[in-house]
Amino acid sequence: MDITQLKNLKQMIDYAASEFGSRDFIQYKTEDGIAHKTYTQLKASCDAFSNMLEKKNLKGAHVAIVGATSFNWIAAYFGTADSSGVCVPLAPNETAEMNCRLMEFADVDVLVFDSKCKALYETAKKSCPDIKLFISSDNMADDFSVNMDDILNEYAGEYYGEPDGDDLCAIVFTSGTTGFPKGVMTTHLNLVYSAVSVHLACPTTKMFCCLPIHHAFCFTANITKSICRGKTVCVNDNLANIIQDLRLFKPDSIVAVPQLVKKIMGAAIKYAASKPEMNQTDAIQEFLGGNIIDIISGGAPLEADVNARFNATGILVLNGYGMTECSPIISNNAVGSFRHGSVGRPIPCMQVKIVNGEILVKGPSVTKGYYKNPEATAEAFTEDGWLHTGDLGHFDEDGYLYITGRCKNLILLDNGENVSAEMLEERFAKEPLVGEVVCFGDNGAIYAEIYPDKAYIKENNITDIDAEITDLLMRVNSTLAVYQRISGFVLRDIPFERTASSKIKREIMQK
Repeated sequence: MDITQLKNLKQMIDYAASEFGSRDFIQYKTEDGIAHKTYTQLKASCDAFSNMLEKKNLKGAHVAIVGATSFNWIAAYFGTADSSGVCVPLAPNETAEMNCRLMEFADVDVLVFDSKCKALYETAKKSCPDIKLFISSDNMADDFSVNMDDILNEYAGEYYGEPDGDDLCAIVFTSGTTGFPKGVMTTHLNLVYSAVSVHLACPTTKMFCCLPIHHAFCFTANITKSICRGKTVCVNDNLANIIQDLRLFKPDSIVAVPQLVKKIMGAAIKYAASKPEMNQTDAIQEFLGGNIIDIISGGAPLEADVNARFNATGILVLNGYGMTECSPIISNNAVGSFRHGSVGRPIPCMQVKIVNGEILVKGPSVTKGYYKNPEATAEAFTEDGWLHTGDLGHFDEDGYLYITGRCKNLILLDNGENVSAEMLEERFAKEPLVGEVVCFGDNGAIYAEIYPDKAYIKENNITDIDAEITDLLMRVNSTLAVYQRISGFVLRDIPFERTASSKIKREIMQK
């Protein structure tokens, strides 16, 4: 069997163990240095977890998993899915109360948690009576829970069951900016197609994982794609340690959101500038561990000029596009096939078309809908089965896709004109004084809410921020059509609140 024949996650794990058995699947830090687990150990742990669920009459259970990226988190996920259960990955930074509401909505039977999520465990014991089993993934169990390692030892042995490809595999809650999250129903085949469908196989072999694993982007780009290709996943345990961990693990690829890409590459370029005796690319490689081939950027747009500037250093920053409902990849740039400013070409399994400016998608990696929400499901799809992405975009003559904004983020002016908020915000992003910005409409005019870059202010001894922003606004307006121009601004003292996927939470702004 090759990866194009895989039908479910059980086959994915079995394939990887057969093809890459003794190769490191994961590397992570311990007090003694770098520890690792092989693909053989991954299969054994997944099988043991599946055996446990079946022997406890929990086959097919809905299992919530919450915590930092770890081998046991991954084993619980695949062990659940392989035994026809449904995984419910949760955000560890969400409140305990909200996560309990999500677990109740998703009909959760089992909670797997780590010690950093103890508050959720304590709350769930009292308010989630339907949960039958609590499992400590980092082996800190008390009288009401069990240790993951005890499960893996007690229930060791081959698991022979197998789910159907169309079976529900996961309920993934979207990190929407408003309202109760929607639970995206993801099947085994959704995940398999997203993992194996590529234009060009990437030459990288060692992936740096620094995003939350409950995210569809991280789970696919770091985990399932690595499993299918026999790559090694290196786990960053804290964003504050990214540079140290890059030098420790020496990966050749990084998966990150634009916010982190800018942080990593900005620091690398600054380091290179301090080493005039070195070639810039060599200095940047030295800073990043010595082996980086590419950085895979997704989850939010990366400005074209920023992308081009980073790529000029010799490190390829490959912009991609997706959404949870597509498991999540829709299109991506790749080594040997990329274009600045674009989000690449649609992956082979995905059909993409533009209708009235909006990107619509269809394919085997697209969800069948939202859990227990037929109204939202009906609204998300056209009558002939195309999914509304809510994104505006266009193709160039070579089939590269470009994102130009969000349908719902269009600012509707009283003169009948529509203006893309993202287009305006991209103009501001080029200004070093601007840390974060959101543009919005109010009473027929356009305004910008700005969080200034505090470090830039300090470095340049700026004392009159209002005057500087006013000058900046005039520069931005000079690049815009009259109807697009911004009438005023609001200064923020703190950064905007962000979703779990690092998108700014947009709210109705007032002058």
